[in-house]
Amino acid sequence: MGNKIGIIGSGSWATALAKILTDNGHQVGWWIRNEDTIRHLQTRHHNKHYLTSVYFDTQLLHLSNSVADIIAASEYIILAVPSAFLREVRRRSPMMRCRIKSGERHQRPHSRR
Repeated sequence: MGNKIGIIGSGSWATALAKILTDNGHQVGWWIRNEDTIRHLQTRHHNKHYLTSVYFDTQLLHLSNSVADIIAASEYIILAVPSAFLREVRRRSPMMRCRIKSGERHQRPHSRR
């Protein structure tokens, strides 16, 4: 069995990552905000909103609408939410102690030649 990996988000990017990870034998803790989407995944084995043709081995999935539960149970965390929603996700879990700044332009460091 592979590593316990937590995915925060439930869009197409999160769905694709969850599929790749479970297909490679990893246990995935998956935070999904919507309880109806969680129930659908548990009973129908696919995300009804994104990548609807992708089916999961739900024995490898731990689905939760609690960010804190997913973070606490995971060795690695993947944030797969749009940047516009990172603050909302951070508010849902005091375990995410990072500062999120918006509106700043970040430049790549100059490469040495």
